[in-house]
Amino acid sequence: MRIRARAVAGLTALGILAGGVPAAAAPATHGYIFDATNRAVIGFDPATNTITERIPLGFQADLRVRPDGRELYAANISANSGVTVISTASNTVVATIAVTAPRGLVFAPDSRRAYLISDRSLAVIDTGTRRVVRTIAIPGFPYAPAVSPDGSRVYVGFDPSSGTGRQVAVISTATGTLTRTIPLVDGRAASHLRFSPNGRLALVNTGDVIDTTTGTVVRSIPGVSGVDLVFTPDGARVYLAEFCAPRSVGSVRVLDLASGQVTTIFTGGNPNTVAPAPDFTRLYVSLASGGDVVVFDTASNGVVDNFGVASPAGGAPLLSRVLLSATAPPVSGPGQRFGPVADARNLCNI
Repeated sequence: MRIRARAVAGLTALGILAGGVPAAAAPATHGYIFDATNRAVIGFDPATNTITERIPLGFQADLRVRPDGRELYAANISANSGVTVISTASNTVVATIAVTAPRGLVFAPDSRRAYLISDRSLAVIDTGTRRVVRTIAIPGFPYAPAVSPDGSRVYVGFDPSSGTGRQVAVISTATGTLTRTIPLVDGRAASHLRFSPNGRLALVNTGDVIDTTTGTVVRSIPGVSGVDLVFTPDGARVYLAEFCAPRSVGSVRVLDLASGQVTTIFTGGNPNTVAPAPDFTRLYVSLASGGDVVVFDTASNGVVDNFGVASPAGGAPLLSRVLLSATAPPVSGPGQRFGPVADARNLCNI
């Protein structure tokens, strides 16, 4: 498989591929990857991009790290039951939370609540007691939730049971009630959405831009798609991970919200998640095809590093998520440790 990174204005040549040393990573304490092939959490050190830990789970998981870095939550999507809680300090499972058909997990900014889809409802977990304290019905088939930066609202894209067009449900976290639904302009499923850093806008993977004050779609940007997206800290741009299963290619693209222009900065490997370093100087992208993580410099949008994840049984793992935490303690528990894979392929060409 040949993976290419496209040249854009101002990009520099890759030191990593020319025999140079990759630029220093952002000051994140720890990173996490979910290996869907081997059903394990992989820990890595973002300072060196080397693998440090493997935590076998034994099930397919939707993985998230608490904003305070203390725990990882792994929603069991294999058995459609339960959320496994892993301590990042001890690298051990510390609890299992009973939830039916969990998926689409997200935390409140203060780490006190977790929100996840449970069947056709939004389940609210108190992270202190590790119990579901509330469920809120969604009037249709729901997708992954997103929480506003101030923690006051949760947005959930859904396909209405009535078949009247795809919408977004707005839920008040204070009252636990659905306060309104927002009809979308684009007809595609609203499977992923994110709030801008100031919370005034929400972008749906369909290209619909929602004014969160009025609760209306104010713009629909053509050519936007993706299985994951992240705003830049100033809210001016959005990075999109685009998965293309039939062609095993996919891309990473950057959307300029003001102009609506979408620029491709990388193609290949089926990117499926994007995770910024805490200071946003680096962007980590997991590739579903090949078991690699590609690291971008966000100032130039150039690739500065890539590293592999080894499979104990051999073969290339499928990476379904990459996460970074600024406050998590280093992973130091028992488990199989191994080094990064030396990638002999010419992974990225600029």
